[in-house]
Amino acid sequence: MQIHEQYRCIPGSDKYYFYIDSDNLEENIEWILANKIENIRLNKYEGYKLNTIEPILRLKSIKSLVVFLEGVDLSTLCQLHELEELTIGELNKNIDVSNLV
Repeated sequence: MQIHEQYRCIPGSDKYYFYIDSDNLEENIEWILANKIENIRLNKYEGYKLNTIEPILRLKSIKSLVVFLEGVDLSTLCQLHELEELTIGELNKNIDVSNLV
């Protein structure tokens, strides 16, 4: 796998996430799909400027998602059937996704 500058380790962790940059959305999604990336971050402070999560719904293999966005409708996350871990906001609070249908 070729390393992408947006694919990096979370500080204080050994887990790598792809930080999606909405200015390069199509390129990012293509790279994620080609490299079978399962961990995604949507962070308004690190390049994700959209007020929707719709673009990531194409990434059906997401297992871990971290969302740092305000006022975004997350009800469509149920379309991500492989999702195992969801963290919302700065408190790193994990949300139980086992009931998403």
